[in-house]
Amino acid sequence: MKYSCEYCDKPIVRSASRCPHCGRPGWFPNVRDAQESAEQAALESRYGASVSAASARGLADETRTLQAMLESTVAVVARSVDEVLRLAKSDNELYATFYQQTESGSRLPDDNEWDILRACADDALFPGYKKEIRFGSLSVDGLGISRYGDCYLVLANDMIEHRTTVFEENSAVFMKTQGVSFANVNSLPRGYRCEWNRRAELGSAKLVPALKAGMTQMEIASLISREGTSPDEDQFIEVHVFGPFTRRSLTTLVTTNMESSGTEIAILRQALEPIGVLVDVR
Repeated sequence: MKYSCEYCDKPIVRSASRCPHCGRPGWFPNVRDAQESAEQAALESRYGASVSAASARGLADETRTLQAMLESTVAVVARSVDEVLRLAKSDNELYATFYQQTESGSRLPDDNEWDILRACADDALFPGYKKEIRFGSLSVDGLGISRYGDCYLVLANDMIEHRTTVFEENSAVFMKTQGVSFANVNSLPRGYRCEWNRRAELGSAKLVPALKAGMTQMEIASLISREGTSPDEDQFIEVHVFGPFTRRSLTTLVTTNMESSGTEIAILRQALEPIGVLVDVR
């Protein structure tokens, strides 16, 4: 698909976040990709089929409960206490991506199967702009997947909704389970990603088939996010945020790290609560 600058009408490449001709800011490329008509039509088809099947099974109430939960979800990024302490220090501390860290020499790759799968998935989903994507997950209660850290950065909707997309599941796992190879990365299955404001539609397309009659709210919430015994067994809906964020992009910091010292919690409260970020120790 060809794109052009909305200001000067000159052609721009798919991955451009700024027009190379007039220099004006453009759309966020992940959002642009999610807005493609074929992507949206495929999602609408999946969503319609899921909801219709649930209605035929007498699950209209459970479907409404799930959709309401999805509408209220927040984006959460799970990180270590050390990383959160760094980010909390100053407005000048940015949350960097894996690729920015490795290219700067500030960290080494883990050199495991998941790094390889992640690289393949990112090249396929974010061609030309993977270095700008920050990963998170949808959350009902402010908690994320502890495998990635036991401090959870809850991002403010108004700071991310214009530059964020949502994906079916862990995108590296998706490439593996869908059997996506190098030969077909340019023809990925459609209907598995969307803009932020359509997250309830995507979540319903994925999760409504798992509903059962009489499920409690807690049981329905567990469909949205729950941890497995390994990365490929974790169940969550992945969030893709384009561009950096700082401590001022947050509404809340939730920590479940019971081993954190009182000093660390005090430092976080002193740094974050004066700027309106709640520190929630659970």
